[in-house]
Amino acid sequence: MKGIIILVLVLMICAGLSLAITIHVPGEYPTIQEGIDAAVDGDTVLVAVGTYYERIDFLGKEIVVISESGPEETVIDGEQLGTVVMIQSGEGPGTVLEGFTITNGYHYDIGSAGIHCGMNAAPVIRGNIIEDNGQTWSCMGGGISSFNASPIIERNLITSNVCIYEGGGICLHGSDRVIIRNNTIAMNFVSSGYGVSVGLGIHLNNSSALIENNIIVSNDGGAPCMGGGISLANSTSNADFNDVWDNTTRNYYGCTASPWDISADPLFVGGSPYSFELTE
Repeated sequence: MKGIIILVLVLMICAGLSLAITIHVPGEYPTIQEGIDAAVDGDTVLVAVGTYYERIDFLGKEIVVISESGPEETVIDGEQLGTVVMIQSGEGPGTVLEGFTITNGYHYDIGSAGIHCGMNAAPVIRGNIIEDNGQTWSCMGGGISSFNASPIIERNLITSNVCIYEGGGICLHGSDRVIIRNNTIAMNFVSSGYGVSVGLGIHLNNSSALIENNIIVSNDGGAPCMGGGISLANSTSNADFNDVWDNTTRNYYGCTASPWDISADPLFVGGSPYSFELTE
């Protein structure tokens, strides 16, 4: 009898694992959001090359949304109608957003125009280009915002995003155990619409984060400006092995460079359109 029970349990586990499916966009569903709507925990939404004019919400689902061909060829364009990607309903660590250009987001209130994480979500945001999001009324986090969440943010290019007050690239509020690693965070702008601009690259407020192996350069803000590269307010961070260089006013505010950080020109290739590849 014991052997039969074990066999039944094994079969149930295998059946559960086999239920995970791959949903193809636009092959099966014309939009990414429709693919997410159809998905259940464990599924993958695989997105073909193209520009998708929409905004998406993960709806609390622990799923993978990934492009077939990478961010240069797969774009989610928010058309300035709101935040482009919302992961704000307690999504777990199996939630992944990978391989997209996230652009043309707009947010009038607190939160990001590009990607917003909230409500204890713990997604992985990996290998994306997050650019040209936000206008002068996007309050906090032009590229990515995390409010009471614990995302892993890795291997992204976060550039040319705008917000009015805090964190032109990334803004964390009330967020713990956040990991920010191997990103390039460059040329983001905080407009100081509230009289001061804070944390032009990364800003932490009542948060904790591991910040390592990032290039945080040439982020700018309106005067007066506090902390162009990394800024902390009532927060803690373990920040090591970053290149923090050429940010407005100062590279650090509320914290100091670690012995393993550097401040040097990363020698991007440049050109038009601007390339963030490093010179050999």
